[in-house]
Amino acid sequence: NLAPRTSISASTNSPFNQATGGDIQIKAPDSITIQGEGMITTETADAGQAGNIEITSTDLNIQQTELSTSTTGEGNAGNITLDTSTLTIARGAKVFAFTDGSGDSGTIEINAPTEVNLGIGVNDSSPVLSVQTNDAGKPGSIIINTPTLTLSDTARITATATDTATNTEGGGSITLNASTMNLAGIVGVFAETEGQTP
Repeated sequence: NLAPRTSISASTNSPFNQATGGDIQIKAPDSITIQGEGMITTETADAGQAGNIEITSTDLNIQQTELSTSTTGEGNAGNITLDTSTLTIARGAKVFAFTDGSGDSGTIEINAPTEVNLGIGVNDSSPVLSVQTNDAGKPGSIIINTPTLTLSDTARITATATDTATNTEGGGSITLNASTMNLAGIVGVFAETEGQTP
Protein backbone atom coordinates (compact mmCIF):
# COMPACT_ATOMS: atom_id res chain seq x y z
CA ASN A 1 0.00 0.00 0.00
CA LEU A 2 1.76 3.14 -1.25
CA ALA A 3 0.66 6.40 0.35
CA PRO A 4 0.46 9.53 -1.84
CA ARG A 5 3.87 10.85 -2.98
CA THR A 6 5.71 7.75 -1.76
CA SER A 7 7.85 5.68 -4.12
CA ILE A 8 9.96 2.59 -4.61
CA SER A 9 12.70 3.62 -7.02
CA ALA A 10 16.06 2.71 -8.53
CA SER A 11 18.02 5.29 -10.49
CA THR A 12 21.40 6.18 -11.96
CA ASN A 13 23.00 9.43 -13.08
CA SER A 14 26.30 7.81 -14.03
CA PRO A 15 28.15 9.32 -17.04
CA PHE A 16 29.34 5.82 -18.05
CA ASN A 17 27.09 3.87 -20.41
CA GLN A 18 28.14 0.53 -18.93
CA ALA A 19 26.73 1.57 -15.56
CA THR A 20 23.19 0.42 -14.78
CA GLY A 21 20.60 1.40 -12.24
CA GLY A 22 19.14 -1.37 -10.11
CA ASP A 23 16.22 -3.58 -11.08
CA ILE A 24 12.99 -3.74 -9.11
CA GLN A 25 11.57 -7.27 -8.75
CA ILE A 26 8.34 -8.12 -6.94
CA LYS A 27 7.37 -11.79 -6.70
CA ALA A 28 4.71 -13.81 -4.90
CA PRO A 29 3.42 -17.32 -5.70
CA ASP A 30 -0.29 -16.53 -5.24
CA SER A 31 -1.35 -12.88 -5.53
CA ILE A 32 -0.02 -9.34 -5.41
CA THR A 33 -2.10 -6.21 -4.88
CA ILE A 34 -0.37 -2.85 -5.31
CA GLN A 35 -2.52 0.13 -4.39
CA GLY A 36 -2.33 3.75 -3.35
CA GLU A 37 -1.24 6.93 -5.09
CA GLY A 38 2.48 6.16 -5.05
CA MET A 39 5.00 5.22 -7.71
CA ILE A 40 7.34 2.36 -8.58
CA THR A 41 10.04 3.71 -10.89
CA THR A 42 13.41 3.13 -12.51
CA GLU A 43 15.19 5.98 -14.25
CA THR A 44 18.43 7.32 -15.68
CA ALA A 45 19.49 10.94 -16.01
CA ASP A 46 22.77 10.45 -17.91
CA ALA A 47 24.57 7.78 -19.97
CA GLY A 48 23.94 4.90 -17.55
CA GLN A 49 21.17 2.42 -18.31
CA ALA A 50 18.00 2.40 -16.19
CA GLY A 51 17.03 -0.85 -14.49
CA ASN A 52 14.03 -3.05 -15.25
CA ILE A 53 10.78 -3.60 -13.36
CA GLU A 54 9.59 -7.21 -13.12
CA ILE A 55 6.49 -8.39 -11.29
CA THR A 56 5.60 -12.09 -11.14
CA SER A 57 2.51 -13.61 -9.55
CA THR A 58 -0.53 -15.78 -10.25
CA ASP A 59 -2.91 -12.84 -9.72
CA LEU A 60 -1.68 -9.24 -10.07
CA ASN A 61 -3.94 -6.30 -9.21
CA ILE A 62 -2.64 -2.72 -9.57
CA GLN A 63 -4.86 0.12 -8.33
CA GLN A 64 -4.03 3.85 -8.60
CA THR A 65 -0.25 3.27 -8.50
CA GLU A 66 2.05 4.31 -11.36
CA LEU A 67 4.76 1.96 -12.65
CA SER A 68 7.25 3.73 -14.89
CA THR A 69 10.72 3.56 -16.39
CA SER A 70 12.28 6.62 -17.98
CA THR A 71 15.37 8.38 -19.30
CA THR A 72 16.24 12.06 -19.49
CA GLY A 73 19.76 11.44 -20.81
CA GLU A 74 21.77 9.28 -23.22
CA GLY A 75 21.11 6.03 -21.38
CA ASN A 76 18.13 3.85 -22.20
CA ALA A 77 15.09 3.43 -20.00
CA GLY A 78 14.45 -0.04 -18.62
CA ASN A 79 11.76 -2.55 -19.53
CA ILE A 80 8.62 -3.43 -17.59
CA THR A 81 7.57 -7.09 -17.56
CA LEU A 82 4.39 -8.33 -15.88
CA ASP A 83 4.12 -12.13 -15.73
CA THR A 84 0.85 -13.24 -14.17
CA SER A 85 -2.09 -15.49 -14.93
CA THR A 86 -4.63 -12.68 -14.41
CA LEU A 87 -3.79 -8.97 -14.57
CA THR A 88 -6.00 -6.07 -13.50
CA ILE A 89 -4.89 -2.43 -13.85
CA ALA A 90 -7.64 -0.14 -12.59
CA ARG A 91 -8.77 3.11 -10.93
CA GLY A 92 -6.19 5.33 -12.55
CA ALA A 93 -3.20 2.99 -12.29
CA LYS A 94 -0.66 3.53 -15.08
CA VAL A 95 2.23 1.62 -16.61
CA PHE A 96 4.54 3.95 -18.57
CA ALA A 97 7.90 3.78 -20.38
CA PHE A 98 9.16 7.04 -21.84
CA THR A 99 12.16 9.07 -22.95
CA ASP A 100 12.83 12.78 -22.49
CA GLY A 101 16.39 12.46 -23.83
CA SER A 102 18.44 10.83 -26.55
CA GLY A 103 18.24 7.42 -24.87
CA ASP A 104 15.55 4.97 -25.93
CA SER A 105 12.31 4.26 -24.11
CA GLY A 106 11.75 0.80 -22.68
CA THR A 107 9.28 -1.93 -23.65
CA ILE A 108 6.19 -2.95 -21.69
CA GLU A 109 5.46 -6.68 -21.94
CA ILE A 110 2.51 -8.46 -20.34
CA ASN A 111 2.22 -12.25 -20.31
CA ALA A 112 -1.10 -13.38 -18.81
CA PRO A 113 -2.33 -16.86 -19.80
CA THR A 114 -5.82 -16.29 -18.33
CA GLU A 115 -6.89 -12.66 -18.88
CA VAL A 116 -5.97 -8.97 -18.80
CA ASN A 117 -8.39 -6.30 -17.53
CA LEU A 118 -7.36 -2.68 -18.12
CA GLY A 119 -8.91 0.62 -17.16
CA ILE A 120 -11.81 -0.16 -14.82
CA GLY A 121 -12.71 3.13 -13.12
CA VAL A 122 -10.92 5.40 -15.63
CA ASN A 123 -13.19 8.28 -16.70
CA ASP A 124 -10.78 10.91 -18.06
CA SER A 125 -9.52 9.20 -21.26
CA SER A 126 -6.15 8.54 -19.63
CA PRO A 127 -3.62 6.02 -20.94
CA VAL A 128 -3.33 2.85 -18.87
CA LEU A 129 -0.33 1.55 -20.83
CA SER A 130 1.91 4.02 -22.66
CA VAL A 131 5.29 4.25 -24.37
CA GLN A 132 6.39 7.70 -25.45
CA THR A 133 9.24 9.79 -26.82
CA ASN A 134 9.48 13.52 -26.19
CA ASP A 135 12.96 13.96 -27.66
CA ALA A 136 15.53 12.16 -29.84
CA GLY A 137 15.18 8.77 -28.16
CA LYS A 138 13.32 5.91 -29.78
CA PRO A 139 9.99 4.96 -28.16
CA GLY A 140 9.52 1.38 -27.05
CA SER A 141 6.81 -1.19 -27.67
CA ILE A 142 3.76 -2.49 -25.84
CA ILE A 143 3.25 -6.25 -26.13
CA ILE A 144 0.30 -8.06 -24.54
CA ASN A 145 0.03 -11.85 -24.73
CA THR A 146 -3.27 -13.13 -23.31
CA PRO A 147 -6.32 -15.08 -24.50
CA THR A 148 -8.78 -12.42 -23.24
CA LEU A 149 -8.14 -8.67 -23.18
CA THR A 150 -10.71 -6.22 -21.78
CA LEU A 151 -10.28 -2.46 -22.07
CA SER A 152 -12.87 -0.57 -19.99
CA ASP A 153 -14.54 2.82 -19.47
CA THR A 154 -12.45 5.56 -21.20
CA ALA A 155 -9.03 3.92 -20.86
CA ARG A 156 -6.41 4.02 -23.61
CA ILE A 157 -3.30 2.17 -24.75
CA THR A 158 -0.90 4.57 -26.47
CA ALA A 159 2.45 4.66 -28.29
CA THR A 160 3.24 8.30 -28.95
CA ALA A 161 5.85 10.63 -30.38
CA THR A 162 4.94 14.06 -29.00
CA ASP A 163 5.30 17.38 -30.82
CA THR A 164 8.79 17.87 -29.32
CA ALA A 165 10.09 14.49 -30.53
CA THR A 166 12.89 14.43 -33.10
CA ASN A 167 13.36 10.68 -33.36
CA THR A 168 13.30 9.48 -36.96
CA GLU A 169 12.24 5.88 -36.30
CA GLY A 170 8.56 6.41 -35.54
CA GLY A 171 6.29 6.63 -32.54
CA GLY A 172 6.49 3.13 -31.11
CA SER A 173 4.38 0.02 -31.64
CA ILE A 174 1.53 -1.88 -29.97
CA THR A 175 1.08 -5.63 -30.35
CA LEU A 176 -2.05 -7.25 -28.89
CA ASN A 177 -1.95 -11.04 -29.10
CA ALA A 178 -5.43 -11.97 -27.83
CA SER A 179 -8.06 -14.46 -28.96
CA THR A 180 -10.88 -12.29 -27.57
CA MET A 181 -10.87 -8.51 -27.13
CA ASN A 182 -13.63 -6.75 -25.19
CA LEU A 183 -13.88 -2.97 -25.64
CA ALA A 184 -16.22 -2.03 -22.81
CA GLY A 185 -16.60 1.74 -23.11
CA ILE A 186 -15.23 4.72 -25.05
CA VAL A 187 -11.75 3.25 -25.20
CA GLY A 188 -8.84 3.59 -27.59
CA VAL A 189 -5.65 1.99 -28.86
CA PHE A 190 -3.41 4.61 -30.51
CA ALA A 191 -0.02 4.55 -32.22
CA GLU A 192 0.51 8.17 -33.16
CA THR A 193 2.87 11.04 -33.82
CA GLU A 194 2.25 14.69 -32.99
CA GLY A 195 5.40 16.20 -34.51
CA GLN A 196 8.14 15.68 -37.07
CA THR A 197 8.74 12.04 -36.12
CA PRO A 198 7.21 9.83 -38.85
